[in-house]
Amino acid sequence: MKNYIQRILFSVAIGVVTLFLSVTNASPTPSDPREMFAEIQQSYSNVNFELLFARVHSSFAEPVKYVNGVIDNERYSFWSYQNNAKSGFFFGKNKVVYYSSGQKNVMINNGSLPFISNRFSTVDLDKFFENYNVNLIGYNRIADRQVASLFITSKNKDRYSYLVHVDLQSKVIIHVDVYNLQGSVVQAYVGVDFKVLNKCSEVINNVKRELESISETNNHNIDKIQKSKKLDWNLDYIPSGFEKVYEGEGELDTDSKFEQYMFSDGVVEFSVYKIKYLGSSYFPIVKQGVTNLARKNFNEYEFVVVGEIPIEIANRILDALVVK
Repeated sequence: MKNYIQRILFSVAIGVVTLFLSVTNASPTPSDPREMFAEIQQSYSNVNFELLFARVHSSFAEPVKYVNGVIDNERYSFWSYQNNAKSGFFFGKNKVVYYSSGQKNVMINNGSLPFISNRFSTVDLDKFFENYNVNLIGYNRIADRQVASLFITSKNKDRYSYLVHVDLQSKVIIHVDVYNLQGSVVQAYVGVDFKVLNKCSEVINNVKRELESISETNNHNIDKIQKSKKLDWNLDYIPSGFEKVYEGEGELDTDSKFEQYMFSDGVVEFSVYKIKYLGSSYFPIVKQGVTNLARKNFNEYEFVVVGEIPIEIANRILDALVVK
């Protein structure tokens, strides 16, 4: 029994020493949170890599391959769902293109990147640190890589928190857990395999060629920077730090017009829509991982809040509607 305990203690000691040596041999992690994020953002503009992860929420898990590459100082990325459906998105030159087998591409000019790690890599740091606290809470091992673990929390407790694991060598984010206001994980991006590439992947070369040759007339196009229309309804409550990035109207089909406000804090976005009343619904609230949808009826219209914000905040927004 004594020898058994000694062997266990020896194994633990070896593990601790290995982790210590790995951390000390890796690139040093700055103690200042702003410097940490500056290094993270720089890495996405300099490092060619492939990341295989699982996007997990509730009882649902979906494998995803994400590729990042840099060509002539320009960053490109490619996201592909690793299931039977050929779908995902690719990005470069301020364009996000969504693709799905058998459908036209949807190209968004000047749009935000859909992957949370991408947003962390592009958010304005002044704005980011106005809204979030960042603390280095320790070191771990994920996807066979040594990582620094950062806990990101909302200063005003009005949005999600994030546990972010950053590869110590490359400074790339390889795992993210998203927490709701009650401290429970609502979605996770679980890193499985991570590789730093010596040269740009052929996938990224294809993305660059596709973006150069893509015809705007053969795609559904949305420009996030466009002329807006002043709406006759307002919101008395908006979570702190969110700024209005769009106000206007659109049309899904000939009988389905909508009005929309869109807000962003640089990390997440949400929209508030005014649409024709669809009738009674058994589902005034819909939850899917980090994305929530809440509805409220008002005479012949209904208002819908949808985005990556806690459901409590979505309902509070609806409760503060001002309709003229």
